[in-house]
Amino acid sequence: MLVEIIPLLKRSGLLRKMISECHDEIGNGCVLQLHDLPGGAKTFELVAKFCYDVKMELSPYNVVALRCAAEHLRMTEDCFEGNLISLAENFLNEIYGNWKDTMKVLKPVKSSYPC
Repeated sequence: MLVEIIPLLKRSGLLRKMISECHDEIGNGCVLQLHDLPGGAKTFELVAKFCYDVKMELSPYNVVALRCAAEHLRMTEDCFEGNLISLAENFLNEIYGNWKDTMKVLKPVKSSYPC
């Protein structure tokens, strides 16, 4: 049902593009697969919570994955004001002033999120 994915489509340029390219002459729905999403399913769950305005907490442990996923999904201000890229960047700017939190942010980067 398209109504269920509207919040995701409003905030993601990539998902909007994928849906517009997906068509079935019989009229069946399409299946979108995001195999290369940085951070995987766990990060996508956080992205979805953000899109559906469900409480989602940014932390030094998840902000890098969320920022990379938001870039991959093209969640820019052009799509939706106050989007995830801006939120993650503002959070990163705040914590880079604190050495302890900076190390928390950089630790998961070892698993290399492709931004």
